[in-house]
Amino acid sequence: MKKLLSIIVLGLLLSGNAYAKLEVINKSDEGSIYYIDTSTLKIVGDTRYFLMITDYAKPLTESGNLSSKNYIEINCKNLNMYKVFSVKFYNLPLGEGPVDGEKTYENPQWSFVKNNTNGYAVNISVCKIPK
Repeated sequence: MKKLLSIIVLGLLLSGNAYAKLEVINKSDEGSIYYIDTSTLKIVGDTRYFLMITDYAKPLTESGNLSSKNYIEINCKNLNMYKVFSVKFYNLPLGEGPVDGEKTYENPQWSFVKNNTNGYAVNISVCKIPK
């Protein structure tokens, strides 16, 4: 019994570190929170590749999803552009639980964001992370 209790306590202690590499990079006015998993950040010149986790302030309308994970490319010389290589949706916060929907883009095209938007703020924050 003591061994089982020790395993449970150890599991609880370690589970607190599961998101130790997540860093908040933006919060929207509506309450959504954008995180970068810094363990996935790859820097090649002015280009950044990273996994972004979004916790939505309210569940997405049709699906009820509470979070998503997106693998993204940005170029820090043009903060108005980004590419999404993949997206996965989850019914729990922080990309937890089973995947509720996903899409992988084999040849993603550049998408554009305007200045003073959440996407632009995310790009600025990621580009400020030191090499």
